[in-house]
Amino acid sequence: MFTKVKYKMDKVPQEAVWEHVIDAETEWCYPDEAAFKKALRNVKDAYTSKKKVAEDLQKSLKQRLSNENMYKLIVDEILEVCPEDMIELEGFFDSLEDELQVHE
Repeated sequence: MFTKVKYKMDKVPQEAVWEHVIDAETEWCYPDEAAFKKALRNVKDAYTSKKKVAEDLQKSLKQRLSNENMYKLIVDEILEVCPEDMIELEGFFDSLEDELQVHE
């Protein structure tokens, strides 16, 4: 479930920097503690309606972000920068599908 929480953006702490993963120049979101607690109470108090919204969002995301749609998006983006005669993609994504791990 999701809900809005007031936050501020600030530099990533030095101890969290991870080369090639978390860049020192990026920013992290730091939630306002009081707003976070209020948001949690709101979700608890309005659980049924929040759950319904989450379930509706889940259905939409599963459809929009299906493997088939994501593969098509990747291929379309590659073909936009590389003419079809420069690359051969046939069968490429079939091998990726064998290695694909789906987490729910």
